[in-house]
Amino acid sequence: MNMVNKFSALLRQANFALLPGTCLLCRRASHRTRDLCIECEQALPWLGNHCELCAQPLPFSNRCGECLKKPPAFDSCVSAFEYKFPINQLVTGFKYNRKLEYGQLLAALWLDYCRPSSQQLPDLIVPVPLHWRRAFTRSFNQAELLSRQLANELGLDSCNVVCRHRATAKQQGLSAAARRKNLKHAFSITQNIEGLHLAFVDDVVTTGSTAEQLALQCKREGARRVDIWSMARTP
Repeated sequence: MNMVNKFSALLRQANFALLPGTCLLCRRASHRTRDLCIECEQALPWLGNHCELCAQPLPFSNRCGECLKKPPAFDSCVSAFEYKFPINQLVTGFKYNRKLEYGQLLAALWLDYCRPSSQQLPDLIVPVPLHWRRAFTRSFNQAELLSRQLANELGLDSCNVVCRHRATAKQQGLSAAARRKNLKHAFSITQNIEGLHLAFVDDVVTTGSTAEQLALQCKREGARRVDIWSMARTP
């Protein structure tokens, strides 16, 4: 180790000793570089047994009834958590209150639990798009920030290859059928994706309607494979 690297290592150790991380959940010192203590991390609602296609929580790992009856257009949905307390608070704070540190923590935890092998890596990581009006109101797209962090950690490209060209009603509170109708013809492909393996990133998958519409559109345009990477899955 040269002198510059040795000095940098000592500086990092000193900073950690003087300014340890603060747990974003219990607000006590985390005693680690991550802003989450070990006790709170172990108590998170990690996704256990689930559908191997849509990630719906199940009593055992297999395919859920819906996916057996009609497999989704996407090839897999990979989630780290069930959308329960306190993950719902982290997602809400990140999404609506611009607590960017919550998003950074969620992405880091997703990588711990769901990091794909080198053989499973996509060609592109794609954020689930927001319509420009909603992005303007919210001032950022939470999926885009998550996508960038995952791409940086995995050494991949993050690219907006899909545009949400039609403003739709909020999905929250709508039935599954209403969500599908709401999203019909809402997306358009802006680049050539023929033969590519895409991974769409979002904060939460609820009914899978958005994921289904994106996958259908991309498969029509020649995408080879479409995966969904979500921080959490609604039970």
